[in-house]
Amino acid sequence: MKRKTVMLTPPLLPSRKGKVITVQLADDILILNFYQDKKLDTRYCMNTQTHEYECYDPEENAWSQEKAAVIAAGHDRWGCYVSDLEKKWKWEPEEAYEIIDEQLKPLTKYGGMFHSIENLEYNYTSDKRQRKEERRRERLEQLMNSIPQEPKDFEKKILEAAVKEHYGFYVAKKKEYVCSYCGDATRPDGNTEGKLTCRGCGNEIIPKKRIKKVTKHTGAILMQPVNNKKSVCRYYDAVVTWQPGNESIETSEAIRVMPLKDGATISDHGKRRSCEIYYNQYYRSSIYGACTDNFDKGNPSNRRYVGGFLYPSGIRETLENTLYEPWVRLFEQMAAAGAEANYNKLMWMWPGEGIIQMTEYLLKGRYWNLLKESSEHIGYGRYYGPLLPEGKDIREVFGIHDLQKIHRIRERNGGEAMVVWMQWAEKTGGKLAEETLKWLIDSNIDPQNISGIPASIEKIKHYLIRQQKESYPKMKMKAVLEQWKDYLAGCVKLKKDMADDMITRPRELKRRHDEIMEEIRKQQMIEDIRRNRELAERKEKELQEKFPEAEKNLQEVKGIYEYQNETYRVIVPKKLTEIMLEGQALHHCAGATDRYYDRIQNRETYIFFLRRTEEPDTPYYTLEVEPGGTMRQHRTYLDEETGIEKIRGFLREWQKIIKKRLTQQEKELAKISKVKREENLEELRRKNNTRVLQGLLEDFMEAV
Repeated sequence: MKRKTVMLTPPLLPSRKGKVITVQLADDILILNFYQDKKLDTRYCMNTQTHEYECYDPEENAWSQEKAAVIAAGHDRWGCYVSDLEKKWKWEPEEAYEIIDEQLKPLTKYGGMFHSIENLEYNYTSDKRQRKEERRRERLEQLMNSIPQEPKDFEKKILEAAVKEHYGFYVAKKKEYVCSYCGDATRPDGNTEGKLTCRGCGNEIIPKKRIKKVTKHTGAILMQPVNNKKSVCRYYDAVVTWQPGNESIETSEAIRVMPLKDGATISDHGKRRSCEIYYNQYYRSSIYGACTDNFDKGNPSNRRYVGGFLYPSGIRETLENTLYEPWVRLFEQMAAAGAEANYNKLMWMWPGEGIIQMTEYLLKGRYWNLLKESSEHIGYGRYYGPLLPEGKDIREVFGIHDLQKIHRIRERNGGEAMVVWMQWAEKTGGKLAEETLKWLIDSNIDPQNISGIPASIEKIKHYLIRQQKESYPKMKMKAVLEQWKDYLAGCVKLKKDMADDMITRPRELKRRHDEIMEEIRKQQMIEDIRRNRELAERKEKELQEKFPEAEKNLQEVKGIYEYQNETYRVIVPKKLTEIMLEGQALHHCAGATDRYYDRIQNRETYIFFLRRTEEPDTPYYTLEVEPGGTMRQHRTYLDEETGIEKIRGFLREWQKIIKKRLTQQEKELAKISKVKREENLEELRRKNNTRVLQGLLEDFMEAV
């Protein structure tokens, strides 16, 4: 923008007050002067050749890039409705539109002058962004092209590190196992459950009788110097495949992390970082049109850093003079040993936190699985596993003073789960058989999960295995344990004798679990009734005044409708507050609204309680019954219908008994209630309330 030319050109003054825009030219710059009551607010300038635009604020003596429509809307970028602005502003001189058309040659001439200018502004900024993006992509492609090619032996070295075992694949016709390493066939001698020795290469092979291929997903890391300002750590997804006579690896580069040298940093979302990160975009065309792997800052493919194996060359040259230089010696040792780890997370953690010392202990002690797992358990710059990185020696790092237990972890190639159990064994003095330890780890059970269970580890194991087989065949072992803990917590709540093995380890855990939970629910209902009784007493007078005949009506029919057999009984409540408490205990709507009380008042329906004969004070089912015994609704806890088939049989029996007791008045009321019921159902149909309508029709039991 030719700012000096604009500043040397005096603004054209308006001839009237109000909102006026004066149009003038200064060389190839079109100037729109925005006036408010003859006071200059802003000078908008657009280059007639390039359509570059800027605006000048005379009060602030400052330049900025603001659209003409935004200025016209009072500098409100969210309220600039272009179609409304034309009516609010006057243009001077009279030929202002002709000047703009001639100088700018807008692409469109509809929607007003602001709309035409806005199109030119959009095209200019769009082209500007496109050129900027092209320059950025060109710089990025040059940077990526400066990265060295992968070493020829890259995949070979990673494969050597990743292949820790070999497999033998069964050929049924020859009754032989073909070695994945050398391709020779070996005939088994008797048992093939463990390992065989290949007669061709002499390696131990793991027999696979039913499958013809084994795959393992892992990762690979390649470190390379780039120039004197940055280097690159290349992270790959890798798949190792074992087949008869062939062991191979396939890699796919996912992420490139470029550490900056000599203390340089970049800004990333307001934070300073010592590296640049680029993600594989997958077949996005480059600026030259080639469809290849393409790296950029976005991550649309959701690529992730994975643990894997480090290529042994180029480590020192890559990390020297970077923030990650303290890792050089240890990474070289880990790569030479073929250690699998999440190298990116290790680099992410600040070396001063003791992580290097801990990792070195694990490497030199050959705790391979523990090394891998501990490197994964790093996040936000800290380690969150069971080890102590700041420990002064191996005992403090492991939190175990018995070296035999520490050596046992190495012999078994145990991970963090085994460390936790060895820490538990030292703390409690408990002993763990090899089979039991394997079962605990495979079941994902840790000491915290079994805390408080009144049984030894062996008894816990045998009990859970049996219960999974007999009661929970579709559940995982840890889920069965949670069911047992729920049951034990219920026993404590009900004050059972926890020293009795018959109580703590019931033969049928599922049945006893459900019974205990039901017993607790019943106690909770009774407690809710007791707690809410004070509220009911305050509510009683209000209900009696509002529905003075309701309680009287219930007492009049008590002798007709109350009945019991050996299993169930129907109870007629004495007070309306009893209905309210029943609804609160069972968590349904009976008693929550005046609708049911009004029906009792008018003798359209009654509310009765269905209880188990042996538990007359425990809410079970609530019944809404018409005069004559026709059943409108029957609901239990949470508006459910648990055990309804058994209940229906009793209700049929009850209907037959009370039929003999009905008075003439009840029979007449039954006819009226039927009419009101039909009206209610018709209203529900008219309102298309299918859910309530379906529930009522399912509950309906007409008295025969």
